[in-house]
Amino acid sequence: MSRKTFEKSHLSTALALAFGASVMLVGAAQAQEALQRVEITGSSIKRVAAEGALPVTTVTRAEIENSGVQSVEELLAQVTAVSSAGGQVNAGQSGLATYGRSAVSLRGIGSDKTLVLVNGRRLALFAGGGSDVNVNAIPLGAIERVEVLTDGASGVYGSDAIAGVVNFIMRKDYKGFEISAETGTPTRSGGGKNNKVGVVAGFGDYNKSGWSATISGSMEKETNLLGADRDFANTDTREPFFAGGATETGRIEGTWNFPGGATLTGAGTNARSATNPFGISGTGYGNPSAVGGNCASIGMVSRSGKGWSGPFVQGPDGDIQTKTTPNCTFDTGNFVSLVPNREFKGLTGNVRFKVNETNELFADVLYARNEFTNPIQPAPLRQAFYAGNPTFAGSGVDPALLIYPSNPNYKFAADYLTANGLGAMVGQPLAVSQRTFLLGSRTSNDIATQDRIVVGGKGSVGSLDYDFAYMRNNSVTEGGVIDGFASIFELSKVLNNPANQWNPWAPGGVQTPEITAKINATKYRGPTISSKSTNDGMDAKVSGTIMEMAGGPMGFAAGVQARDESYVLTPAPATLTGDVIGLGGAITPVDAKRTVWAMFAETSLPVTKELEGSFAVRRDSYSDFGTTTNWKASGRYQPSASFLARGSVGTGFKAPSLVNLFTPVQINTTEQFTDPKFPGNGQIQVTSIAGGNPLLTPEKSNQFSLGLVFSPVKTVTASVDYFNIEIKDAIFTPSAQQLVSAFRAGRAGYAALVELDAGGEVSLVRQTVANNSSVKTNGLDIDVKYREKMGGGRLDIGLAGTYTLAYDLVNAAQDLEKSVGTTVREDGTPLVASPTGVILKWKHNLNVGYTSGQWSATVTQRYYQGYEDAPDLNGDRHFVPNTAVYDLVTTYSPTKSMKFALGVRNLFDSNPPLFINNGSQFQSGYDVYQYDPRGRFVYLTGNYKF
Repeated sequence: MSRKTFEKSHLSTALALAFGASVMLVGAAQAQEALQRVEITGSSIKRVAAEGALPVTTVTRAEIENSGVQSVEELLAQVTAVSSAGGQVNAGQSGLATYGRSAVSLRGIGSDKTLVLVNGRRLALFAGGGSDVNVNAIPLGAIERVEVLTDGASGVYGSDAIAGVVNFIMRKDYKGFEISAETGTPTRSGGGKNNKVGVVAGFGDYNKSGWSATISGSMEKETNLLGADRDFANTDTREPFFAGGATETGRIEGTWNFPGGATLTGAGTNARSATNPFGISGTGYGNPSAVGGNCASIGMVSRSGKGWSGPFVQGPDGDIQTKTTPNCTFDTGNFVSLVPNREFKGLTGNVRFKVNETNELFADVLYARNEFTNPIQPAPLRQAFYAGNPTFAGSGVDPALLIYPSNPNYKFAADYLTANGLGAMVGQPLAVSQRTFLLGSRTSNDIATQDRIVVGGKGSVGSLDYDFAYMRNNSVTEGGVIDGFASIFELSKVLNNPANQWNPWAPGGVQTPEITAKINATKYRGPTISSKSTNDGMDAKVSGTIMEMAGGPMGFAAGVQARDESYVLTPAPATLTGDVIGLGGAITPVDAKRTVWAMFAETSLPVTKELEGSFAVRRDSYSDFGTTTNWKASGRYQPSASFLARGSVGTGFKAPSLVNLFTPVQINTTEQFTDPKFPGNGQIQVTSIAGGNPLLTPEKSNQFSLGLVFSPVKTVTASVDYFNIEIKDAIFTPSAQQLVSAFRAGRAGYAALVELDAGGEVSLVRQTVANNSSVKTNGLDIDVKYREKMGGGRLDIGLAGTYTLAYDLVNAAQDLEKSVGTTVREDGTPLVASPTGVILKWKHNLNVGYTSGQWSATVTQRYYQGYEDAPDLNGDRHFVPNTAVYDLVTTYSPTKSMKFALGVRNLFDSNPPLFINNGSQFQSGYDVYQYDPRGRFVYLTGNYKF
């Protein structure tokens, strides 16, 4: 859309609002009314009477306290419609640059397609990624309730609501003062302890004094837990299930024939090929320390498989025989962080001022600060990690770690090579991999802050209700490293200097004091990124009734929204080139912004007392890609107080993020993949060219839902809702595996995305983000509640579950991936939907609680159906079994103002089932997205109200 057309649409919008606001029919207010109806849910009968046309799950303050969760992340994980696929958890940041982000994904569609609101309004997207909201920026202790709309809502809310909406309602109109404290610890040794303190204070009396204010503050501290402290995660090798392949110290990568001759994308003609069998190889030519099982001398372990093999030995009859080379590997298990160090400080507040009996002014604020300090294994360094680093160009320093024939330690390698039929390599410089122990454990320190202020007014004028507000949202992330990192260029300069005579196979990695001092001088301590995401805007809406219908008044609401979004990512100078070891390549700057205008309308149509329908429509105008119009229709039929039928149908969209649109293309290294033409090479990595795409268009969806709510007896309420969502033009960054597999299959369009070297092996993959996929998913949400007076108290039983019937994704290679209950395709390669989890077939929470007088107790079963993970080392399929974990919490209230709770999560201290990951996480042995590695966790909470 041209700029002139866009400006014209703005003018049209303004005129329409000025002259037609009183008759437009809008959606947002109606959606909020539906949520408020759910708020008054009490008994099963009342719940049926209050039930709307849309499925909404409400988690109350009492349920939050009884759950024993330690963060908003854990709280949302217990909503059965929330999937690990497409989301992000704290533990998932180990080894990944997530900067402490936690994100929620409804239906497994992705966290960027789940809209997160606070008090019904948007937050700024997380500055550490720019595509979703960091839910752990919302103080757990300040939440009054959480309302989860498990139905598409772009016709009401606009972008991001394809899968649904999570709305956090914060505490307000509180009277008095409350202080709370909690301490929790695993019953096993190690870290993972959590302590928190919170206060809530209320001032004024809105009805008597004409004003009121509520302030809530909290502080939390969680300590680091390492893999070394858990026997199910302390090794990355458990044969025959999985074996680590982490870069080790001392592997000979190949000969280096071209001093100073490497290019930005690799070692050029020095790459391994049919004509250069001793060049740089993804699997290398073995490790001299592996001979005789001496890997432990260099802090490594023997590799389950061998190194690269080739026809090196001439047999007695003159035939060429294949010989394999012994190898080592680095076991990352002990070093990986299972739970990071986390410190949280949060503050929320709201104030109301009465203008008159029907009108008020209000303001609310939110501030949160998360600090993560995360130690992980020492950094690896091998030739592939130099790709895209321009620092070496013209410097005379070779982009590889080299040992020269003049080095006295070279003889150790020469003897090994000769003994293994590789004598032709002797006499040439050798590229050697390293695990940089002398730099120490890589330790990142990331600080993420979120702040928001909303000011506005609401009330009624005549028969019309109104609500308007201005909001300013900021998310700021400051990334940094404090140990274990170094300049690749400076480190290579030290080690490649023949005069320093370093020893790649030194016991324990220890070098001479002189070399050690020089290595320490190459360390980098300082910032990695500074990023800021903003969302500033205003909204206004009116609502009321139009006319009387047979079933009651015909309601309407109408409004407008306008906001400016921006995202700025500024890499530290040291990270612009990818020259900091262990950060995963260069970080490129982003500076982008856009303006969004929207008009929306909704009407409710009570056709009869039993039948009501509603219709919502919304038009969004984006300054970067144009306009989109979406709608939603829903209806409810309630012939009796104990039965209700409901349904909805509509369209949705997800605007491409500023990051996906405007991230510059850069040279980096792919994730690991297998080339179908050369499977003997195993998992390899090659040069990648990836980045944003300014030609992206919005993702589009169609969805519908059908549901029944019924109460066969007074004590029982049950509901079942069917959901069906189809997404077209889904935005994904294609994996190297997809692109290479499609290229090898000869599919049209992929020849331009994969490049080969002279030997026909893959040397480069182009992984630019694109609208290249589609998704279809459907399933059932089930909710059953039973409440009965018993033995002088009350028994409560609840079952909430989600059954996913199908999740079919067409990937970038146009292959259909059936993704329910598995993380891999039929050939064992990873699914597109599985980088951060699995689409579970069935997941439920079963609660049994009993309350009597001052005491209450609740037992919860958290259950998920088993699923297929990656194949084992023999290529056999492997399955995670059905799993159930039990929680128990007991509360005691000696007075009305005092309450204590003693709780246990994972009551029986169950170990996780064995999990074989598909490269989606650094932890080994368990699924970080399904299991809390702390094991049994005991906590004590105390609350006192003044």
